[in-house]
Amino acid sequence: ESIARADPELLPETPEELARRVSEERDRLEDPSFDEWDGDHIAVERIITRGRTSASEKPVIRIEARSTKFSVTNVCTHAWEDFYRDRSRLFPMDHPQFREGVPGMLNAVGLNATVVTSDGFLVLTRRNARMSSGRGGRHISVNEGMQPSDVLGGSLDPAVGLVRGIDEELGISDVESSLVRFHSAIFDLDRYQFGLLGHVDLSGTDTSWQRVTERRLTGIAKDKVEARRLERIPWNPDA
Repeated sequence: ESIARADPELLPETPEELARRVSEERDRLEDPSFDEWDGDHIAVERIITRGRTSASEKPVIRIEARSTKFSVTNVCTHAWEDFYRDRSRLFPMDHPQFREGVPGMLNAVGLNATVVTSDGFLVLTRRNARMSSGRGGRHISVNEGMQPSDVLGGSLDPAVGLVRGIDEELGISDVESSLVRFHSAIFDLDRYQFGLLGHVDLSGTDTSWQRVTERRLTGIAKDKVEARRLERIPWNPDA
């Protein structure tokens, strides 16, 4: 229903074809041999900018969101990638729907953050070659998709989602959401996804590099299959 409201000029395929591909992807993900599953994601219905606050000059962004599934995210992302990379067509980037969110096409909110341990190391991950994206690549500390359950006080809260990602990917379960600092809101044009970039400084806590690696070795990080291994570099400009 959402995709049917989009300008056809901005769709990689017809709504009917996208729906057919989503159905096939759902069936594929039901196969127990896959590491992936059709989990819950957050879809962005609309992005509204409201200028800046008068006191701090900080930009104001309002996000209207709803629930979606990984199957929808996967299909729409890959369809968009092929569509956007076709340089033979003139892409209407000034189209209002493109800037505010093509209905039905913004099917993920990516939460990405650097995490620095209490003893001053930036955590890096090596992506598992079996994953559907970023195979074998070096990632920043946490790369997580926001879920409908990431709620605080009755509202969606990306800091809650990032803390969940730190728990699932690194096995660190006692990070407070107050330690999360988001510094950038971005559009990933290649994948047509909305993202928030942040930083988590664990200085003053007992979460050292050794503790992170120990928890991973003992199997506490339940999503550790996504990353082949962890690496570290000193958190300073020269490194």
